[in-house]
Amino acid sequence: MKKLPLLTGVILLYMSCTFLHAQKISATYTPSSFAGPFTGKVILYISKEIQEPKDCIDNIPAFCCFAISVKDIKPNTTVVFDDNAVSYPVKLSDIERGTYYAQVVWDRNTGGRNIGSSPDNMYNESVHLNFTKNFKQKFSITCGSVVQHETFTELPYMKTWWRIPICSLLFTKEKQR
Repeated sequence: MKKLPLLTGVILLYMSCTFLHAQKISATYTPSSFAGPFTGKVILYISKEIQEPKDCIDNIPAFCCFAISVKDIKPNTTVVFDDNAVSYPVKLSDIERGTYYAQVVWDRNTGGRNIGSSPDNMYNESVHLNFTKNFKQKFSITCGSVVQHETFTELPYMKTWWRIPICSLLFTKEKQR
């Protein structure tokens, strides 16, 4: 019977030490970016080299990614990234100390190949975070931007898509008739 309080004390001490050493980053979104409550994934991208880490899909090892699932989060309500977030390649408290570019994306799951560039997702402009050995340091990121839908531009004898001009011989022949 005496072992139960001792075991409980050891477990509480371990848990408090674990949470004291976890880096925390809070994120919110503004009502101008999305008025309703948000349910889905919130993703934090950080990179030492890439200035817009949310847009990088080709070079996965170049950035760290952290995700949390949330439900019915209203604008200006804070969510927190810590060691409980799903992480790649390491937990938030285990990343190398230094300065990082950081972006948070609120994924509304509207489609698209890359979450960072999917239409209607909320995000923030890239910010610098300086991770030091002070694990009690907290960071806050506010997302006020929205990924816009790509527009299709038609030019004479040429169609463009995703800002890449594509010449079509078939289209050119049809216009000459």
